[in-house]
Amino acid sequence: MGIEFITIHSSWVVGHPFHNPRNGRVPVIRLAGTQTVIARLGTFAIVLAAIGLYGILAYFITGRRREIGLRMALGALPFHIGNLLVKQLVPIVGIGLAVYK
Repeated sequence: MGIEFITIHSSWVVGHPFHNPRNGRVPVIRLAGTQTVIARLGTFAIVLAAIGLYGILAYFITGRRREIGLRMALGALPFHIGNLLVKQLVPIVGIGLAVYK
């Protein structure tokens, strides 16, 4: 991890503890190789989790397709259908977060 100094406009860093008012330079920390790898793996994990949640939601929607069609035929608004599906997904996400902790 290296510290690099960059010059930026002084009004952007008012009160920054390491701001040098004489030359307007501020230290910026660059990520080292290991930190970059860890950050990329974390991003990849978040993307995989999002894909998994999408898959679960798609599975539940497919199973309830007739019910959703009937509700829409009886006049339910798309907003209400969306709320119904989100209410079904929230407990699953809650269980996942509880298991994670």
